[in-house]
Amino acid sequence: MEAIQIRPKPAVSEQGAQNRQAFELLLKIEADTRRAETVGELVFLIANETLRLTRARQVFVFTAKGAKQRVEAVSAIGKIERDSPRLRWVENLIRNLAADAGLDEKREFALPAYCPPDDEEHKSFPYRFLLWQPFRLRDGQVFAGMLLAREVPWLEADVVVASRLAETYGHAWAALAGPRRLKRRISLKPLFAVGAVAAIAACFYPVPLTVLAPVEVTPIEPRIVAAPIDGVIDSIAVDPNASVEAGQLLLRMSDTALRNELAVAEQGLNVAEARLKQVTQGAVGDPKVRGDLAVARTSCRSPPRNATTPVIS
Repeated sequence: MEAIQIRPKPAVSEQGAQNRQAFELLLKIEADTRRAETVGELVFLIANETLRLTRARQVFVFTAKGAKQRVEAVSAIGKIERDSPRLRWVENLIRNLAADAGLDEKREFALPAYCPPDDEEHKSFPYRFLLWQPFRLRDGQVFAGMLLAREVPWLEADVVVASRLAETYGHAWAALAGPRRLKRRISLKPLFAVGAVAAIAACFYPVPLTVLAPVEVTPIEPRIVAAPIDGVIDSIAVDPNASVEAGQLLLRMSDTALRNELAVAEQGLNVAEARLKQVTQGAVGDPKVRGDLAVARTSCRSPPRNATTPVIS
């Protein structure tokens, strides 16, 4: 009778466990994509669920409106504002990419690529490395896409996953909206007569320059930065959403109140010095005045002469 040798089951490596988790997450996202009931629900899923698998920090979902590209959703934002400067900057960025290299294929680029020469917005945008992934119909026509952004260069594995998701998203989007409807929206030219009437009517419609809405910003790891003195902030040295380090200059406090206090203190010092001079002269001939000499000298202790603008770091 032959002996049966039992071999122990090899332990699963940490990398293997991570790959398995990523594969399970990919299957879940594809399943959620197929279960989407409307295009709006699918667009919201693309903007938020793609972050979990591609390690992107922000995702912009675009649709093609004729020759223009329009942002339909942004990660972690429930409703986008069309008047947002950051939104208009991203749309112009994709339009420059379309004019220069086209949107038919995936594109990796780093800012300030495809930005105007005098552009300043990219300097405050926290994610420099971008990846464009188009959504296609069965015949290869691009009708939408997504722009992924993060602060480190893209790895080949992340690009492959993003391309796989783009194929899934494009197929689901076409199934919900209908390929014929998408083609008609892309290929039909604008009706000039209707556009002219709409433009004339728009001249009589008041366009708001600002939008006021309630908003609540909840930090993930809040840390209170308190000023050591009371006063008014004169200037802020960092941009919104910018990363800061310990010891970095954050803001400057107004020195108006400090300078006023310094002027009052200097005036008081002048008065005390005059009083000391008077007491010193009187103490020579009057022994009773000598007792006030020590008090007068104590009052003449000089305050700091240099007043600088306080800073918070």
